[in-house]
Amino acid sequence: MDLTQLLLAPAPSVMLADTSAFVLASWWKALIFVALFAGWGWFVSSVADKHAARFYLPREKWNTVYMVTALAAVAVIVVNPLPGILAFLVAVPVVALLLYVPPFVYVQMANKDERVPEEHRLTMNFAEWMEHRKTAKEAKKATRVQLAVVKPDGITMDPPEDGTAEMIVRAAAEKLYIDGVAHRAHKIELLPAGDKGYVVAHTVDGLRTMVGEPMAPQDAMRVIAFWQTASGLEVGERRRQVGEPDVSKGGERHHLRVISSGGQQGLKLTLVVDPAKAVRRKVETLGLLPQQRELLKKLVDDGTGVVLLAAPKGMGRTTLMYTVLKMHDAYTSNIQTIELEQADTLEGIRQNVWSPTGGGPDHATLLRSILRRDPSVVGVAEVVDESTAQEAAKGDLDHTRVYLSVPADNALQAVEMFRRALHDNGLAAKALRGVMAGKLVRALAESSREAYVPSPDMLKKLGLSPEKVKTLYRHRTHVEVNKKMVPCPESGGTGFVGQIGVFELYNIGAEEKAAIEQGDMNALATAFRKQGVPSIQQAAIVRAVEGATSVDEVIRVTVSAPKSKSASSPKPAAAST
Repeated sequence: MDLTQLLLAPAPSVMLADTSAFVLASWWKALIFVALFAGWGWFVSSVADKHAARFYLPREKWNTVYMVTALAAVAVIVVNPLPGILAFLVAVPVVALLLYVPPFVYVQMANKDERVPEEHRLTMNFAEWMEHRKTAKEAKKATRVQLAVVKPDGITMDPPEDGTAEMIVRAAAEKLYIDGVAHRAHKIELLPAGDKGYVVAHTVDGLRTMVGEPMAPQDAMRVIAFWQTASGLEVGERRRQVGEPDVSKGGERHHLRVISSGGQQGLKLTLVVDPAKAVRRKVETLGLLPQQRELLKKLVDDGTGVVLLAAPKGMGRTTLMYTVLKMHDAYTSNIQTIELEQADTLEGIRQNVWSPTGGGPDHATLLRSILRRDPSVVGVAEVVDESTAQEAAKGDLDHTRVYLSVPADNALQAVEMFRRALHDNGLAAKALRGVMAGKLVRALAESSREAYVPSPDMLKKLGLSPEKVKTLYRHRTHVEVNKKMVPCPESGGTGFVGQIGVFELYNIGAEEKAAIEQGDMNALATAFRKQGVPSIQQAAIVRAVEGATSVDEVIRVTVSAPKSKSASSPKPAAAST
């Protein structure tokens, strides 16, 4: 071999050493060590160091310990005299011990330190670390209180500390309210829904819909606890509780009625926005047609006997009773009410709140006691049992007017309920002076309603003349803005804003009394028709012709609505507006 070949030939010993070194430095071995150091670094920097700084523990001392043991771990990896795989097998547990024993010792010592509150003690559970980290991230998003919440005792709730679990709960509770108000909801509910957890329901213009994603039960319970606290209620109590805080945001203030109650599935929360405003109506704005308003005035002026005020649940019964009571002169008359929950303060009227668990007299006994004091007018918000109806019929009705509010679908059904509760047709006929029933239809949003020409067949079914009615209106959910179709801004995309009352009102005269005494409801219906006044459906059709509502809405409320059981006797019921 010449000199050139010798110089160009590779050295066998050198190549063998390089190959061996490459095999010893396997990538998966390095990855294991990197993982050990990564976990150690995250805990030391993100948990232990911040924890020590927050509670004034010897932070520098512990950081020195961490760094010394970490350098020792590096030395074990680099300066390891053992050969081959044995070096790796020994190095892994030794490095793990050097890295993780000091943090473990810190956790044990910190948890025993009296400077660390119990709720801030650490754990070596990795799953809990990750949950805490998630909570911290959520807390950072909830760093600003949007609502000023004033409890019933006048004390404003202090905002929680930024970045805490309490702030997360506050933000979720505020969101429940803010979203509901933004959607024009009069009632906001947080309801248990079995396997789905908890769901949120909004009641807007009388329609209840589920909104948003389900909420985990533990999160929902924290939100309910917040609103219970804000309302001065007992947290976690399953019996029905009612509190009334004030809430304001950006100058917009609302009074809330917060109701919590327990059931088989769990606690339920209801926020009613401005409950008093919802029941405040003058007779002029109640929704009566001119003919009906005159009839009601005459009936009020008569001032004797029993008058039934009827509407289905959630269709404005409380509003109806309050409005009629205010038609009487509270300064020259002795007017009283019996209510399960006082929805509003009626000036000059004594409002008696009765509770089935209050320990006082029963409902019928309270009514009898009031009637014996010669009142001018008594309004009974709920006929909770047959005895209440019987006491009302036995009063001195030649000098007293008694209004009974009953959950009935129409006037005929209300009379039937009253007659059955008395078990005495003659007494029912003698006591009754009139009956008024109503429902609520949604009002069309004027900015999005659409005019159309109805077909002759439709007008015929509605009892309308094609010669007189040329145009009707229907709702639209979208309007054109800048050549784009967008949800109606006035209604929020529903096409309706607010509600209108539609009523039927009948006197109970000689013919009607005869039908009631005979228990003949068909004869009573015929007598009502002879009075020539509009029924609920006819009143609603008038509003549709005026363009205030739609035919579809009239049909939904007056035809498609589920019928109440007319044959049933009065049963205890919660107050409804």
